[in-house]
Amino acid sequence: MAETLSSAEYIYEQSKLHPSSTQYPASELGKSFQTIASLILSDINTKVYYLSLGSFDTHVNQQAQQTAPVCGNE
Repeated sequence: MAETLSSAEYIYEQSKLHPSSTQYPASELGKSFQTIASLILSDINTKVYYLSLGSFDTHVNQQAQQTAPVCGNE
């Protein structure tokens, strides 16, 4: 476990030494891309990066949308 924490700290420190000069959107997705860019610039020899984008659940609030009046006709 200590080795894992040490590796994570090393990666974090390396990403801070080589920040990306590109401007990214002020969103969670933009921050994630900026972090990945910094990691790539740090040359830590990682081949795969991933980020989380959240949910694409199209059923959220579906019942309220279906019971709402259509085009103002009640």
